[in-house]
Amino acid sequence: MPEIDPAGSATPREVGVALIGYGTVGQGVAALLADHHDQWVATLGLDVRLRHVVVRDAGAPRDVPAPAGSLTTDAAAAVADPAVQVVIEVAGMVDEGRHLLADALRAGKHVVTANKALLSAHGEELTGLAQEHGVNLLFEAAVAGGVPIVRGLRDLVRVDHVHTVEGILNGSCNYILTAMSEGTDYETVAARAQELGYLEADPTADVSGADSLRKLRLLASMAFGGPVREEDIDCTGIDRITAADILALKAAPGGPREVRLLGRAQLVEPGGQAYTAVVEPVAVPQDHWATGILGSTNAVTLGADHVGALTFSGPGAGRYETASAVLTDLVDVLLGTVPTASPLGDRALRNARDEVTGRWYVRSSDALSDQLEPLLERTHLTGPLSGLTRVVARDELAPWLDDPESCVIGWEPAAHDLDPEEAAR
Repeated sequence: MPEIDPAGSATPREVGVALIGYGTVGQGVAALLADHHDQWVATLGLDVRLRHVVVRDAGAPRDVPAPAGSLTTDAAAAVADPAVQVVIEVAGMVDEGRHLLADALRAGKHVVTANKALLSAHGEELTGLAQEHGVNLLFEAAVAGGVPIVRGLRDLVRVDHVHTVEGILNGSCNYILTAMSEGTDYETVAARAQELGYLEADPTADVSGADSLRKLRLLASMAFGGPVREEDIDCTGIDRITAADILALKAAPGGPREVRLLGRAQLVEPGGQAYTAVVEPVAVPQDHWATGILGSTNAVTLGADHVGALTFSGPGAGRYETASAVLTDLVDVLLGTVPTASPLGDRALRNARDEVTGRWYVRSSDALSDQLEPLLERTHLTGPLSGLTRVVARDELAPWLDDPESCVIGWEPAAHDLDPEEAAR
């Protein structure tokens, strides 16, 4: 484990950092490191030096110049440098990133990453290596950008039992759904989101729900103390939703509804091993916390046995928002304030997806319309081929979930939807 002594010496201790990736977030990290350098020398006794900045093209133009002589295309050499004690990875690589970070951890170097795809695919392996070698692997920036949800959850599970994680985990989708509530169609809003930089040129990971799924997988694994894997989470995106669906739900019987893409994981019984995990668009009533989360904001609510519900919200992306989350992890590494035990846990859990029940808004294609009617409690919400189901198992909706011409949106119970016994719980 690298020796990092944050205090007690009149001479600041040098700490070498290798930064892998120098795009939007990487340049933000470099700028904030430069901005905080003198403060950290004075208050922490640490002289943090950005020794290597790993890029694919050293000649590409950049908004934030890298420190003189730091640019390199040799990631392996940067990680192996004995003068480097901390590796920060913000490049978004999965296979190559896995090997680089594994090498860093085996060499006894701390790792800070914003790479949710890498962690979702290989999180248990990498956090296990960190624990084995007595170093940290921290990833605040991988979930909800500048929102300190990983730190909050990490602290909460030490003193309480978390039974529910529910969140708006993708700001791009929330921006789209918020704008569509004003009557604009999906294609127009998505194009505007790309122009504003909220949505990638290839928006599939965002609008399919995959990005939210990866973040939920990490949070649920931390919350429940064991692996919740990608394949354990049912996922539906927002790309089949039309403005007509949104407007119909705003005028729904029983009160207006707003549509939000929610990731939700919960234990079937508090303290138990069975859990359910779903990412899907949900029509939430006006008294639901998610109704007030607008634009590109992210928000996560944690439910715990003793503290009750805690909600974290804020910017889910952006150069300095995400870079600030990277720096909070770096400070934790430098101060030695975080245990090296894997935050993802190894408790045996059981996926109870067959126990997911509820009501859903369904707009059916012509081909499946005859099968839909027996499931409906209310009909004709947006036309003759739509309605609200009675309470059913989610599995019963598989034909419509798999049909690209149909739309399925969850129906969050409002207080007046619950029977007295359920409402009292």
